[in-house]
Amino acid sequence: MKWFLLVLIFIACALYLIKQKRASIDLPAQIQAAAAQAKPALPAELQERDPAKTGSMAMSQETRKTLYDLAGDSSPENVRWAAIELLYRTGDASISAILKDRLEHETETSIKLNIINKLLAQNKDRENLRLLALAQNDMEPQVRLAALVVLASYDREEVMPYMNRALKDDDNDVKLKAIESIKNLQASLAQQKKDAEQRARDQAIAAAQARQAESKSIL
Repeated sequence: MKWFLLVLIFIACALYLIKQKRASIDLPAQIQAAAAQAKPALPAELQERDPAKTGSMAMSQETRKTLYDLAGDSSPENVRWAAIELLYRTGDASISAILKDRLEHETETSIKLNIINKLLAQNKDRENLRLLALAQNDMEPQVRLAALVVLASYDREEVMPYMNRALKDDDNDVKLKAIESIKNLQASLAQQKKDAEQRARDQAIAAAQARQAESKSIL
């Protein structure tokens, strides 16, 4: 009986020591968790912004109206361009109308080239495609050439009519660029077709192999 009591006491002491050791190991983690909960959050303006959640820069209606005026003919060239670019970067709802107006009525070739090369070249969407097509009617050959270069970068069959239009341009540089662009576009479209056919074959093979494997697993 005495030995039995001694064994129980020994086991109880051993369990107590193990429990204390585990508690000492977990203590730093518990302290860190408590400190994290107690730590005050940073003010919103000091927290790191998530770029995915950051939208276009907010501006008052008065500021936008002033920029609209600055983008017009009455402003100096550098001021006009700065206002146009800022409106574009902030995603202004009227930017397409402003760009159309500038391409049609702008007196400085440099601004029209900036609109084509620095703004319209960024997004290959239908609205920019329409504006580039408008630029093909410009009196300045370098503006028409710039528009053609950006149109060629679309690398899609829908721009072929604009390439064909450029073949009839009065300027030889535009014509040569149109010929080169059509050649490159046809080669690209042929490669795209070949790649699509290869993907279709690969998918068909993969599907057949999956069906075969499934049939074997059933058997």
